[in-house]
Amino acid sequence: MKDNPDVPDELNKIVDKVLGYRPKPKTKAAKKRKRKKTALEKQAKPAQ
Repeated sequence: MKDNPDVPDELNKIVDKVLGYRPKPKTKAAKKRKRKKTALEKQAKPAQ
């Protein structure tokens, strides 16, 4: 968002926050995918 010099930095920060927002999974299938993904990440990453 640095393309337009007329846009204030505060607005750029707000836009980045809004565009970066990802809602939490609500459906059963989405929750299942999320659990599977986190399980795979934990398995791939050894405990320290």
